[in-house]
Amino acid sequence: MQLEQALERAKKSNEAPETIDAIEQQELFYKQQFALLNDPQFSLSNPPQGFALPQASWWYDLRNYVPADLIKKQEIPMFVVQGGKDIQVPVSDYEQLKGELKERTNVQYKLYPNMFHGLANWEGEPNGTTEYMTPGIVPQELITDISNWMKKGEVTETPLIDPTVFTDYKEGLYWSEAIKWALNKGLVVGFSDEKKLKPDLTITESQYLRIMLCYSNDHSQKEESIKSLYEFAKEKGLKVSGKSNVNLTRGQAAVLLTKTFAKQNFTEKQAVQWLFDQGVINGYDQSHSYESFKPTMAISRAHLVTILYNLEQKK
Repeated sequence: MQLEQALERAKKSNEAPETIDAIEQQELFYKQQFALLNDPQFSLSNPPQGFALPQASWWYDLRNYVPADLIKKQEIPMFVVQGGKDIQVPVSDYEQLKGELKERTNVQYKLYPNMFHGLANWEGEPNGTTEYMTPGIVPQELITDISNWMKKGEVTETPLIDPTVFTDYKEGLYWSEAIKWALNKGLVVGFSDEKKLKPDLTITESQYLRIMLCYSNDHSQKEESIKSLYEFAKEKGLKVSGKSNVNLTRGQAAVLLTKTFAKQNFTEKQAVQWLFDQGVINGYDQSHSYESFKPTMAISRAHLVTILYNLEQKK
């Protein structure tokens, strides 16, 4: 399955023909080996001719190992964690295990959306190589959950925030789903005293950085002081003005967003065009021009989280 996914990714990213051919040959080899392994006549004393995988005994034991069958017989509490971007052990395996263990009442489960197989978060789409070659840390959320589970025997799921408690929230607007998503990601908060979201409130440069720090799940930053926010900007290569309380324009936000998502140092016009090309913005008319985006206008909470939400959906 992993090689099938690797082949699909290679074709999707237009890898060189020799690279695709090498993956196809590797996939064919393993299919042939697994066919021999799954033959009922396979035995350690007389492995079939042509079985070329090393440590035949390991593969033989693995063939007969069904984790769910073993776990069903156990009675000890369990905490099952799953990375949403794990391509070695995909979410489908996690869901299958949950179904297999539905009769057990002392098993807890939690999915960490951005975590890959190496127990670190990854912002982009995993490819089985880049995320492993990039330094990362175990997410603080996972560490805290494991600690709490070991101490208390339970993990508390973060309750969903209901946006309808805010009087200015309305369903069906261009920003409705995005605001709901941002609230539950902790990217924005409502004004509880006034019971308002204030979607039209403009965003300052430091507020933008706080949102992106939270979005990146970068727990290496222990605080959200102005100094730490600008250290985060420097680390990510974000070209900011350093004027923390000045409103961010839509054009400036486009440049910063494309640096994060496209990994490019675009001009404002290039950044806006890239966002149009990705289908994550519409502009104020259907011309899809730089001017229709109104780049000099201050960006609002609703505009920013909607673009961010749309980019997230494109991953």
